[in-house]
Amino acid sequence: MLLVLDPSRWHAAMAIYIVSFISYNTLEVLYVAVFPSLARNTHRTNRLRELYAAGKMTGEEYEIEESLEKNRISNISTVRSPRFMLQ
Repeated sequence: MLLVLDPSRWHAAMAIYIVSFISYNTLEVLYVAVFPSLARNTHRTNRLRELYAAGKMTGEEYEIEESLEKNRISNISTVRSPRFMLQ
């Protein structure tokens, strides 16, 4: 926590806040852009794609399993997000 005990430090505190806010949101936008390729290239998804290509899995089963993998990755990123960490 940034303590501003002297009014002369207010500008520095606001500058740090603005830079950190912009940095965090920029990284979040980049993550959202990369997320689909992350979800499609996990070990589990690659194995499922091989099973589907070999005919051992239907298209509907593949879609469900791929969706579950996307949800798993999304849940991991949400739990580790600074917005949800207790202070």
